Amino acid sequence: MSDKPQTTRRVVRGILTRPDAQIVFVDTPGIHRPIHPLGKFMVRSAVDVLDGIDVVVFVADGSKMPTREDEDVAEMLNTRVQAPVLLALNKMDLLKRDAIGEITQAFFDLVKHADWMRLTATKRENADKLLELIVARLPEGPALYPEDEITDMPMQFLAGELVREQLLINTRQEIPHSIAVQVDEWEERSENLTYISATIWVEKDSQKAIVIGERRQHVEKSWRRRAQRNRSVARASSVFRVDGQGASAVAAR
Repeated sequence: MSDKPQTTRRVVRGILTRPDAQIVFVDTPGIHRPIHPLGKFMVRSAVDVLDGIDVVVFVADGSKMPTREDEDVAEMLNTRVQAPVLLALNKMDLLKRDAIGEITQAFFDLVKHADWMRLTATKRENADKLLELIVARLPEGPALYPEDEITDMPMQFLAGELVREQLLINTRQEIPHSIAVQVDEWEERSENLTYISATIWVEKDSQKAIVIGERRQHVEKSWRRRAQRNRSVARASSVFRVDGQGASAVAAR
């Protein structure tokens, strides 16, 4: 959920149902060279889930030459994955015209027998075309989820991840990715009001002040920004109580 790499910590499924198909998108932790136990767990989780996938979409930054991590992912796809692979070269709006051929060929050389598509995800350019490529490669079968379901994750988990995303954005390089948000209480007090109490976990006591921010600005800003952008989580102003460990918020769902 964040633009920072290696911030997805567990497998998350998003469900898109349309008249001709149901697509279950599986967002995995990024595959990288881990340097700590959490990183090793994340990579193992990402690789293990590939065994049951029908189509793999390898999203790479297509505005620059492949990185070492791109090479690692490509090697894993070439040696382990039997499912068809789609190479999605993102950020085409940043790609310099004179570098198109060199960069594209470099990715072609990495991923064998992969179909590909250039796109700009932030502007949804070619996103629909990529979706059609995915649907065309899915096997026929019954829908796995009800048509109104959009994820298999509980709302409590999504609320915690939305706050964590904004904390990572607000603190940038000051806080490591291991920061976690634990939803302690979730009480639907009325049809339009849900009480949420959450604890933010950090590795060191010295990081608490960074997370909370001056006059609690980081915690409050993190919830409010995400609430404004995700009306399914919050549709009204929030009331905060912040202490040295966590933040509580009252918000309309």
